[in-house]
Amino acid sequence: MKNIKNTIMLSICVILSLSLTSCWSSVELNKLGIVTGVALDKSSKAEDLNITAQIGVPKLEKSNSGVGGKAQFINIKEKGKNVSDALKNISREYNRELFFAHNQVVIFNKDLAQQGISEQLDFFLRQREMRPLTWMLVSNGEAASILETNTNTQDDPGINIGKLIKNEKNVSQLPSINFKEFTARLMSKTTSPVIPIIDMKTVDEKTKVPYIASTAVFKKDKMIGELNESESMGLLWGINKVKYGTITVNSPNGNDKVAVRILRAKTHIKPKVEGEHIYMNIYIDAEGDILEQTSSEDLSIPKIIKVVEENENLYIGNQVLSTWSKAKEMNADVFGFGDLIYKYKPKKWKAIENKWDTEFQKITVNVEVDAKIRRMGKITKPSTYQGK
Repeated sequence: MKNIKNTIMLSICVILSLSLTSCWSSVELNKLGIVTGVALDKSSKAEDLNITAQIGVPKLEKSNSGVGGKAQFINIKEKGKNVSDALKNISREYNRELFFAHNQVVIFNKDLAQQGISEQLDFFLRQREMRPLTWMLVSNGEAASILETNTNTQDDPGINIGKLIKNEKNVSQLPSINFKEFTARLMSKTTSPVIPIIDMKTVDEKTKVPYIASTAVFKKDKMIGELNESESMGLLWGINKVKYGTITVNSPNGNDKVAVRILRAKTHIKPKVEGEHIYMNIYIDAEGDILEQTSSEDLSIPKIIKVVEENENLYIGNQVLSTWSKAKEMNADVFGFGDLIYKYKPKKWKAIENKWDTEFQKITVNVEVDAKIRRMGKITKPSTYQGK
């Protein structure tokens, strides 16, 4: 009996001792360099790559240094034969292991994007700590300069840019693309990847702030052109990425404007084949509220609000068609038409697969929009209303 008790006690001690073991792969925070942003630029030497890593300063270090209020970070620049080589040099200079789990964004310089980014993508897709939801951007100027902006907030520039992109996603003006989404488009036989373009805006003599300016269009891994702001929103309408946002359309009198807040939108594309010809029919449903009007018309009158809805239909449809026109000009399938034909019209796809670039130019796109105004806001008549 005594031996049984001793055996039980020994087993309990062994089990408890196992629960006290530490993680074999743990690393102390003060030994890590927590990366919040990465910028990639071409080097003066063709065989080299310039990389800037933004590393956040831990709160403990901030308090010890007596600094508070503003964001604290350091940008370390190095060059190397490839991404891993340059980051190795940064790690040696900073004397800490770089940690990418909290990285918000990777910014590619436009010159580098036009040259092709497949080699750089390989590192970020393989890196075990790198999240597939990390944002991607293309910079008009030097990518490193974007990470040096004065945000006037407590956030590091990298974190601030991450929030900027999330806000852009909510207003649905320009696309927000992460590594997962870019790679999905890159793996397609036909669909052209896109990445938002970031630029700098001068606020005053001392302050420049980043903003999302337009959209870079890629053919495989090389940037081949751009979509402006309106064309970018046309792309979002076409690929069912409009969630919320604001559009301004003509008022019924044709001289003033009405702002509509989009609250819900749904897009689906239906390919149709007639003989040798391909039609891509885009159907868009949208609902919204009146946000503002500059005219004196009573928009609560059904026949007047109907005109606003028709103007909204025309506005959205023209945005999509304008994007389609630009896509044809670049011969870039930004809407993913090829994948839709492959999925829904496999026989047709098999016949045109080897001559897709030629067939793409022959596609006819039809856009049908059904926009509805659901509410007028807290007032039903404008402040300038002169009716009886």
